[in-house]
Amino acid sequence: MDTATSAASEIVQKFGPDAGLDEEEIATDIQSIVREWSVPVDEAARSVMGDLREEHDTSDEAAPSVSDGESDFNPSPVDSINSGNLNEYKDYLVRIVSLWEPRDDRIDQVGLIGDDSGVVKFTTWENDNLPTVEEGEVYRIKKVNAEEYNGRFAIKFSNSSEIVKAEGETVGRGGGGIQISGVLAEVESGSGLIKRCPEDDCNRVLQNGRCAVHGEVEGEFDLRIKAIIDDGHTAHKVIFGTEATVELTGITIEEAKQKAMDALDTSVIAQEIKDEFLGTYFDIEGPQLGQNILVDDATIVTGADEETLESVATMLGRDTHQSASNETEAAA
Repeated sequence: MDTATSAASEIVQKFGPDAGLDEEEIATDIQSIVREWSVPVDEAARSVMGDLREEHDTSDEAAPSVSDGESDFNPSPVDSINSGNLNEYKDYLVRIVSLWEPRDDRIDQVGLIGDDSGVVKFTTWENDNLPTVEEGEVYRIKKVNAEEYNGRFAIKFSNSSEIVKAEGETVGRGGGGIQISGVLAEVESGSGLIKRCPEDDCNRVLQNGRCAVHGEVEGEFDLRIKAIIDDGHTAHKVIFGTEATVELTGITIEEAKQKAMDALDTSVIAQEIKDEFLGTYFDIEGPQLGQNILVDDATIVTGADEETLESVATMLGRDTHQSASNETEAAA
């Protein structure tokens, strides 16, 4: 019996024979969610279970509790999630590193949580009845265990799990562990002064004044850098958010808008970034989100080894002396 069929059998047993549920149909629904959204079987089964509870008017049964903050709390480091017994319940004190756009209407929130030890994915489903969390805020997450899918671990909530905002408590940004060093070999399209969709919970970058979801909108200006950092062996995709871009360039959003108005061209900011930093050697640190590293800290390094500079200079079509010169000037 495969895991989807086993999960379907457990669901049918929980509802009992009077519910008249079709085990094969439930197994098909579970497999469909697994294939479409790449979630573990037990997570898909919980989603199906929630739908069935609503359908059979039992949605209030076994609802998870929301803590008053007074129960025992013994936090573990986030990176401990990938070791030990997956069925062992743990507590975590975490910051919400980033929230993503859910790909399923049944998903309440999905994103990354982290502490100084690392980051991990989490997903809450609408039928979990858990509080909504906010990006950048710190929370106590209680009575959760781990789940593993395709070699990756994630936080798994249950009926006894709790989420409590940690007033007055602090935790690192999250995302420690991803560190690279290399030359900024390319500034990609979509860098510099951009516009984002102003609609609540969207924030998508506009293309020709249009949001992929909300259509033509009056966007809000923002700054970012999408770049390639080449360490001589691997080309890493990195993204400097607003704060990291302002810190690196020294240009605020208002200053960037004024420069664009003076030039009647918003692309001048991206060009300035290319002129200033292309060929510069960096130490980069931050969490990995998909194929991208989100830059928390970027340090310009002088005196990079000649072999690395030679390799990247060849790719850039420039000689080593010019690359080294650009590096020194950018660091000054």
